[in-house]
Amino acid sequence: MKKNTILIFALLISVSALSQDSRLYGEWSLFSITPDFGEPFYVDSVDPPISPWVTIAENLDFNGLGVCNEFSGNFEYISETDLLNQLNFSSTDADCGDNFLNNVELVYFEFFEFPPNLDYFFFIDNDGTEHLKLQKSDFSTMSLDFLPRTLSTNDFSKNGFKIFPNPVSNELFISAENLQITEISIYSISGQLIFKSNKDESSVDVSALKNGIYFIEITSDQGKMIKKFIKE
Repeated sequence: MKKNTILIFALLISVSALSQDSRLYGEWSLFSITPDFGEPFYVDSVDPPISPWVTIAENLDFNGLGVCNEFSGNFEYISETDLLNQLNFSSTDADCGDNFLNNVELVYFEFFEFPPNLDYFFFIDNDGTEHLKLQKSDFSTMSLDFLPRTLSTNDFSKNGFKIFPNPVSNELFISAENLQITEISIYSISGQLIFKSNKDESSVDVSALKNGIYFIEITSDQGKMIKKFIKE
């Protein structure tokens, strides 16, 4: 009986070693980018805020948002080396309207787009928050540091926050079930504040805006949410 128990335990360890860590699965907000042999660049230093993120599914398909463009692709897990192999990548190619923002997005996307394979690991910061770190598996020191998506992105949306229609021509409607909106701001893609209201409004007139990409920032009693919309 003892031998059988040991055998089962060994098999469980073996199976675990041949599969990727299930903590990968979920939605992650980009916290920082560390270039080759450089210092980390922190996403929250950008003003107005940007919110790059990535969602990794159990089958290792991934999708996400850069600065103003969406992307998707999939990984393959290599059990022998415990690495993620990038199989494919695609993204939209809109101009984010600012060279700095374009460059930030370019670096972020290139990390997913080009081999070599990725190493990944988890660590806990001083605040007790778990981070996911992705790093190139060759001699590169480039890495991406992610945090779990917070109420300001994922849970906020699940609680009923939506904007529609998108693209929009005249009236952008805001649906925020069970949330008390305290502030609404609209920014151009270059970061210029276009509109601001401290009222709990259900729509915003955007008919006077030029055609292009904008960000609407909604602040509520439960957090803050930023969404991209297209004026046409």
